[in-house]
Order: sequence, then C-alpha cells, then structure tokens
Amino acid sequence: MSIQKELFFQIKKRLPDHLSLVDEIADLFNVSNDSAYRRIRGETSMTFEEIGLLSKKFNISIDSVLGKQITNRVSFKFDPIHEANFTLAEHFKFIITILADINSSENGQVIYAANEAKFGLFHVPEVAAFKLFFWMKTAYDFENYKSRKFSFEQFKEDHGALIDTIVENYVKVPTIEIINSNYLNSTLNQIKFYYESGYFNSKVEALMVCDKLTELIEHNRREAELGYKFKIGRPEVGKEGNLMLYHNEVIHSDNVISSKIDQQYFCFLIINTINFMSTGNQKFSKDTYNYLLNLRNKSTLISVSAERERNMFYNGLTDKIEALKSEL
Repeated sequence: MSIQKELFFQIKKRLPDHLSLVDEIADLFNVSNDSAYRRIRGETSMTFEEIGLLSKKFNISIDSVLGKQITNRVSFKFDPIHEANFTLAEHFKFIITILADINSSENGQVIYAANEAKFGLFHVPEVAAFKLFFWMKTAYDFENYKSRKFSFEQFKEDHGALIDTIVENYVKVPTIEIINSNYLNSTLNQIKFYYESGYFNSKVEALMVCDKLTELIEHNRREAELGYKFKIGRPEVGKEGNLMLYHNEVIHSDNVISSKIDQQYFCFLIINTINFMSTGNQKFSKDTYNYLLNLRNKSTLISVSAERERNMFYNGLTDKIEALKSEL
C-alpha cells in the first residue's frame, strides 16, 4: 500500500460512521468531491500543505505512516504528564481507554516485564495514593505539591474514582506478567525517605502504608494462586487463566508493555517513572511481543500450581516490608 493510501486508510478508521471521508477531504482541501476521490485513490499526489492539513485535523503522525513503509523507522506517541497541560487525570483517562480497547477485542492480551509493577500497585487505594503523591511531589516537582504532606483523603477526592476504574478494567485484561524480587525495592525506599524527610504526618501513617503494602502482596499472592485477577475486597471471581505470573531473576527487562488487540500489536515503553511512549508500528511491537514471550519461556511460573515457588517469592517480599517496619 502506498504511503498516501495508508494515510487515508488510517484516517478512515478514525472517522465516525456518520461522516463521509470524501466530504471531509473535499471540505478540508476546498476542492470538488471528484478531486478528493482522486487523492484518496492515490491518482493525484498530495502537496506537503495538504499532508500537513490532514495530520493536524485528524491527529495522525506522518512518521507513523512512514514507519510502515520504512522498516527501521519507528514513531511513538508521547503525551507526558504536566501539571497544567496534560494532567494526571487526563493521563488516567488515556490508560482507561487503552484497557477498554483491549477488553473489547476478541483475543486481547497484555504481556509485560516490570521492575516496578504499576497497575498492580493500584489495587490498594492507600498504596496508590502514596505512589502517586511521591511521583507528583518528588519525581515531577509539581508546584501544587511542594508544601504538602501525604494525605490519603486528598487522593481519594482527586483521583480515587479514576484509579478504581483503571483497576476495574485491568482485572479483566488477560495478562502475562514477568516480575523479579526487586520490584518493591523502590517503593520501600520511598516510604523510608518520606518518613525521614517528615512528609508523613506521623509514624503511624508511614506504618499504615507498610501494612497496606503487605495487604497488596497477600492479594497478589491469592490472585497468583487462583490464576486470575479480581478487585481486592470483592468476591474471588474472575476469568480463569487471565493471569499468568512468572519470576525471573536472571534477565531484568526495562518496564515495557506489549499488547495484542485482534491481529494488531502495540507497544508501550514506560519512561520517566509513570509516563509512557506508545507505538502501533507492527514490526517493532511484534518484535517486542516475541521478545517478552521468549523472556517468559526463560522464567519460572509462580501462578496456579507452583505453590512452593510462589510462596518463596511472596514470603521474600513480605520479609522486606517487615524489615522496613522494624527500622521505622
């Protein structure tokens, strides 16, 4: 398929059913419907100005189209969190849209390797609140957080409903998750740092976050035992096999997520703590998907039947939490 035809193909996929592609192009270029047809069919080459108009109106990266023709070029979409321009709430809504798309497909699946499990941390509201507060106050130095101390109630008011919706969608997505025993280390170090820096209101609050972290780990252990995810505090109901959990201490991958929606592959690279870049470039996304499958094959299964390995792994995590509590 030519680059021009590929561009119109992408636009047509995004166009609402009640709108006519020909009418939209004719109106945008101020040409007749016949001239618009010739451009759509590739009989008339577009000018650079026309390509720019299409890119702006339909929010399509020209690089993403070129990337399908040039095999060593990959274009990413990147909307970093900003205190004013792209807020945390907007970031969460984008995540919800992605998860909903995966859930709506017939064979949607996510596979990821995590040095720090992001979605899993959201299961327990108090843990999610602490992590988000740390990211906004320390990692991103947001002005609105500079003079604030940790407040779970403020988190519930600002972001609780969106986090709950993320978890509602996440537990339904079939996932293959590859983790290592270090994936709690940064969270434990952050709790200690905030306690020593006086960003908790009291020692009791710091210990509460530790206890909630233990609660999260025990919930994760139960999910692994059952082989499916479910919301904490809810009945243990889920789709059998929608969680396959693996432990790998030999190869520590970057935080990378690959998803499959119908027959299309997508890749999300988590950068700068919580931001991510996404691409639908099929060569890159499928290569990443296959790499993660190979990593899975070199890992130890700790879900469902692997009781000994599972308990050794989770006991190690709870020991680390208890060690921090003793230190505090």
